[in-house]
Amino acid sequence: MAGLQICRCSPYIVPPGTPKDRVEILQDAFRKTFKDHEFHRDFPKLVREDPEPLMPEVLAPVIRSVPCDTEVTELLRTPSGAGPPPR
Repeated sequence: MAGLQICRCSPYIVPPGTPKDRVEILQDAFRKTFKDHEFHRDFPKLVREDPEPLMPEVLAPVIRSVPCDTEVTELLRTPSGAGPPPR
């Protein structure tokens, strides 16, 4: 389809109530990583794609806009481990 873009990303999401200073530490670390020339040099060697990082200030509003469904939220709270997957 024309104009369709697929975003392959791995956002890091912290739980509600995470202290603001901890969130800022993580965001700053990602900003520094994404600006590091070694990251841009080595990333394609690992995943065979060029990096297209999204800065925290771009990604955060997108994550906040995702609707919260009670069933999905409960599923995500279920820890993975031995046994059958949750239903």
